[in-house]
Amino acid sequence: MANGLGAVTFDGKPLIYHPPLYPAILGAIYFIFGADPLASAHVVNAALMGVITFLSGLLFLEHLKPHTALIFVGITSVVVSIPITYVTLWAWTEPLFICFTLFTMIFSESYLKEGSLRFLIALSLCIALSCLTRYIGVILILTGAISIFLFRKDLLELKIKHLFIFLIISFLPIGAWMTRNYILSGYVLGYRGPSNYSLWENLFLTLKVITFWYLPNPNDIFNGPIISKAVEYQRVILTIFVAFIGLIALHITQRTKNLVKVILWENRFLLLYLSAYVLFLVISSTTTAYDQISSRLLSPVYVPLTILIFVFAAKILLPYMNQSFPLKGSHNFLILLIILLLTYPITKTTLLFSSAISDGLGFRSKAWVNNETISYLLRNKGVTPQHKIYTNSPYALYALANINAEPIPQKTPYNSPLKINDIHGLRGRWPEEEAALLVWFDDIGRDYLFSIEELSFVADLQLIARLRDGSIYTIKRRDHHDELRG
Repeated sequence: MANGLGAVTFDGKPLIYHPPLYPAILGAIYFIFGADPLASAHVVNAALMGVITFLSGLLFLEHLKPHTALIFVGITSVVVSIPITYVTLWAWTEPLFICFTLFTMIFSESYLKEGSLRFLIALSLCIALSCLTRYIGVILILTGAISIFLFRKDLLELKIKHLFIFLIISFLPIGAWMTRNYILSGYVLGYRGPSNYSLWENLFLTLKVITFWYLPNPNDIFNGPIISKAVEYQRVILTIFVAFIGLIALHITQRTKNLVKVILWENRFLLLYLSAYVLFLVISSTTTAYDQISSRLLSPVYVPLTILIFVFAAKILLPYMNQSFPLKGSHNFLILLIILLLTYPITKTTLLFSSAISDGLGFRSKAWVNNETISYLLRNKGVTPQHKIYTNSPYALYALANINAEPIPQKTPYNSPLKINDIHGLRGRWPEEEAALLVWFDDIGRDYLFSIEELSFVADLQLIARLRDGSIYTIKRRDHHDELRG
C-alpha cells in the first residue's frame, strides 16, 4: 500500500489474511509524509495508547461515579496494563481495534439509554471500522444486533428498522472485502489449517493469560531481582485480598444477590461483548490454526474486564466492608489494596519499556539491525538479482533489505498438524527454477517449515557464505531418483 500498489502483500499477492485498515493508515502516512511505515507505526500506536487511555477514562467515569479515587486508579491500571502496553510496542493492529471497541462501548451505552438514531449510526460505523481492522470484529456485529433487539424496550417495528440500519452500515464494508477475498483467492478469510490446540488447552491458556494480567506470574520469579521482589511483596497483599473475597462469598445476602443482578443489567453490553469475544476466540482457536492464545489476542477484553472488576469492588466489596467493618477508612483501605496489586504490572511494563528502548523490538531490534546475513546481502547485491530467492523469513528480507523472496516449502500450515508436503514428494519438484538462492536465518524457530537438513535431501545445496546468524546457498533441484549425497 505504501508503494501505491493497492491491497497487496510485499510479494505482490493480494492481502487476504488481514483486513486493510491499519496498513492503509500506515500507507497513507508514507504517501503524505514519506515516513517509513515501521517507524510511523510506533507514532501511530503511541497516539492510539493516548486515545485508549482517554476512552477508558470515560468508561470508568460512567460506571464508577461517584467513586473518584477508584476512577483514577482504574485509569492508572489501563496505563500500566501488561497486555495494552505490550501490543502498543509492536506494529500490530490491536491498539486500533481496541480504540474502535471502546468507541463501540461508549456509543452502545448511549444508544441503549436514549435509542437515538445518531448514536445507532455512530455505533454502526465504529463496528464497521473495527471489522476492517481485525476480522474478529464481526463479534461486535453480533453483540450489537443482540443489544438492539433484546436490550431496548422499543416497539418491534422500530427494533427491526434499527437492526436493519445497523446491519447495513456495520457489515457492508467487511462484507465487500470478504467478497473481494473470495473472488481473488477462493477463500473468504484465507486458507488456514486445523488447529494444534484442543478446547481444554485453549480454555487453560485463556484463563492463564488473563490471570497473569493481574496476578504475578510464577515464571517471573526467575526473571531477575526486581520482578522477584515484586512477586514476593504481592503475595502478602494477594492473601489479604483473596481473604476478603472469601468473606463476601460466605456472607452474601439476598440484597447482595439482587444487587448483582442490577450490576449485570447495567453492564450488559460489556458482559455480552466480553463473553462473546472470549468464546469466539477459544472456539476458533480450537477449530482453526493461527497464533496461540496470548496477551495479544486477548488484549481487546482487558478494559471491559477491568471495568467490571472495579464495578464489583465499588458496588459490592466496598459496601460489604463498610457494613461488616464499621470503621473509618474502609474506602481508603480498598484503594490502597488495589494500588498495591498494581505493583506487579507497573514493574512488568517498566521492564517491557526498558527492554524496548535498550534492545528494540521486531525488525528494529539489535539482533535484526546487526544481522550479519542481512548485512552480507546488502553489501553483495550482485548475488541476488539473477536468482529467485527462497528463505525461511521473507518478511525479514523485505523489511530490512528490500528483497522480495518466496517462503521455503512448509510441512504443515502455521500452528496446524495437517501435513501438506513431505520431502519425498518435493524431491524433483523444488525449486521450480533450474537454480535459485536460499537465504537461511538461524534460531528463528518455525518448526512448520522444513529444516536445512530436510531441504538438502530435496535439493542440492551449495554454500556461498556462512555467517554468524545464517547461511546463503545456491540451490538446484535434484532428480527424483538421485541418492542423497554423503
